[in-house]
Amino acid sequence: MLILITGKPGSFKTAKCASLAIDYLKAGRRVFTNIDEFNYEGVEKLPENDDWTNTPIGSVVIYDEAQQFEFLQYKGREKLSSDHRVKELEVHRHTGHDIILITQSPSFLHNHVLSLVGEHYHLHRAYGRSYADVFLWRYTAHSPDSTGAKNKAESHTKFKPDAKIFDKYKSTEVDTHKLKIPPLYFKLGGFLACVLLLIGYMVFGSDNPFLSASKIKENAEYATGKKDAETTVVGSQAASVTTAFDPNIECRKGVNVERPECIAWFDGLSKSGASVQSNESNAFVVSYNPNQPYDVDLSNVPLQIVDYPRLTGCAKKPTGEVVGIDQQGNIMPNLDKNACLKWLKGERLFDYTKQPTQVNNNASVPNQANNSQPSELSIQELAKIEQAKIEGLI
Repeated sequence: MLILITGKPGSFKTAKCASLAIDYLKAGRRVFTNIDEFNYEGVEKLPENDDWTNTPIGSVVIYDEAQQFEFLQYKGREKLSSDHRVKELEVHRHTGHDIILITQSPSFLHNHVLSLVGEHYHLHRAYGRSYADVFLWRYTAHSPDSTGAKNKAESHTKFKPDAKIFDKYKSTEVDTHKLKIPPLYFKLGGFLACVLLLIGYMVFGSDNPFLSASKIKENAEYATGKKDAETTVVGSQAASVTTAFDPNIECRKGVNVERPECIAWFDGLSKSGASVQSNESNAFVVSYNPNQPYDVDLSNVPLQIVDYPRLTGCAKKPTGEVVGIDQQGNIMPNLDKNACLKWLKGERLFDYTKQPTQVNNNASVPNQANNSQPSELSIQELAKIEQAKIEGLI
């Protein structure tokens, strides 16, 4: 078998070959090599003229730095060599020889030799690591460091030489390689550290109700009733907001009837003559005496204001006092008298709450104008009626 071992300086090429040589010796085969100071029992020097054909049948011949042997060197465009040592490589298996060539690149060797290679091992030692990647082809890979060639390799293994092997020979290279970690690894490590810190903060330090472990536990207690709900979670903002105690809602719950706030609330309803009923709309039901309309107490009933008193007319009492009339026909007792004087002079207030009139077409404008007159006349009529009542005419 003609074996080719390639690799950059310091990639453990010679160490790999020395390990193979020792295995051959242990198998009982004779080993001839030019590895410098190969101090192992049974290893022999290359024969005269470095001619492997002068070795016994079944021998193993190792050429370290094979490109330095003239008959193995690259000869340009010469495809076939005339040297008998190369020609005999074509039939070296007839004599049971195994020839091993060690070099840095296949391009350093003769084309005739490369065409006879049966196994090509390429060693790659990345970042000064303590081991090398070994790629195997059953032919010469002319660009063994290329990605395409590595993808086509028959096998990919790791080779870590025994530290004792370096004591058996003198390496032609001084190993100055030190482990170098690529900057990309530092960046990836920093990125992963940031991700872990962020996850830790979100789980243990954040108030996010969906990610924080404490908030998830707290929400679970609310859901199971183990803890009174004092906060409400706004999903879009993912924040907890404290809500005020609403007796109209909370005091309807059986678990809260004994709370001091609820007791006071029920007492207030009793004193005001009002009553409360449990219904889905949470509406208040109060007692109302039509014969005493001014005595009803609505102080504890939440009312939603939808309008406010607006000056819509003025009237004059028999005493000569001028009073304002609101949109419901009620006297406005606290109205400034100057407001009525301005009103009687024709100054009208602008209603900011009135919806603008929608004009669909020219034909509908008069109708809309006519429709608005009755409401204005009715207000004026109310003012006149109130004036007549004050003067005792009706």
